[in-house]
Formats: sequence, C-alpha cells, structure tokens
Amino acid sequence: MRREFGVSEDESSGDIISFDRIGGQETSLIVISTPENAQVSVDGLPQGFAPYKTSDISPAQHQIMVRAPGYTDRVMTIKTQAGFRLSLFAKLGKIIELQPTATLAPVAKIYIQILSTPTGFLRVRSGPGTTGSEIAQVKPGDKYPFLEEDVATGWVKIQYEAPAPGLPNGIEGWVSGEYVKKITQEEVATGSASLK
Repeated sequence: MRREFGVSEDESSGDIISFDRIGGQETSLIVISTPENAQVSVDGLPQGFAPYKTSDISPAQHQIMVRAPGYTDRVMTIKTQAGFRLSLFAKLGKIIELQPTATLAPVAKIYIQILSTPTGFLRVRSGPGTTGSEIAQVKPGDKYPFLEEDVATGWVKIQYEAPAPGLPNGIEGWVSGEYVKKITQEEVATGSASLK
C-alpha cells in the first residue's frame, strides 16, 4: 500500500496491491480505479478501462499505468506470479486548476505641466500657499509627476526632483494650481500637451 497526500482528499493518490492464490499456473491481473473508467496500460500498451481484468499476462515484472483526464497518472512497477491473481486498486489524484489572478490595469500616471505665468516662472514652495518658503522655480512647459492636491488652497504637490542616491525621496514641493494643468503620461511621452 502506498499513499501520497495532496492538499485535499481529491488531490491525494495512492495504490493498494494484493495477491490471491488461484491455483494452477494461471496468472491474472485485476485493476480497479478511482475515478472509474480510467485507462489501463500494461508495459506501455493500452489494454482497456478499469475495472480491467485479464488472465493473459505473463508471470514477470510489468509496468502498469492508470490514467484519466483531469487526474495525475499513476505508474506502478509490479511483478505477477503464476498461480496468483494480482489485484491493484489505484486512486488517482485530481489536478486542481489554479484560477488565474486578475491583473489590475496599470494606473495611468498623472503629471503637472507648468503654464505661462506673468513672471515667466512659477515658485515651488515648501507648503501649499504663499506662506511656504520658496525652494525652487519652474518654467512654463516643464512637466513634473503629480503627487497630491490641497483642496483648501488649490495648490498642487509635485515631484520637483526625482529620487537619487543620497536623496531617496527626491525633492517635493507645492505650486499654485492657477498656473498648472494635469496631463497624462501619454501626453508627456508624445509631447502633445499645450501651454494653454
């Protein structure tokens, strides 16, 4: 008796082999399977479907394979003997199909494009609003990754400088929402965004 445990009973497999004396020199084989009607092959040649019985088998070592669609094949090497009936019960393990995990569509990245300003530049500040200290200036036409928007002030947070060695978070800052517009990554790539 052999048993191979799977995650569940359905996925487990195994076989039980027993001999019964029948007298004389006849050699016989019986194969029973779970599931029923599994195909039985002896020494690589299909013989029929379980339950399968034959007395036309030589007393020698044979390879028995039991297979069914949706189940793992069960292959056993057994030795038949003259004067005995070899009974083989084979339980096949069910193949459980893994459901493909749903792949989420990539979220389109949003960028901020700087529009024309009366001064010809736009101040980047440390916080939303004119009270934040000036940390940089950006020019009309420049594009930066959008991070968030402050609803109260209408100011927009941008990634002013990309992360780099020694500056893992890059530089982030706030710009007035009056002189910017949101554009898609595709518009950045194609250069189709205008300064209007």
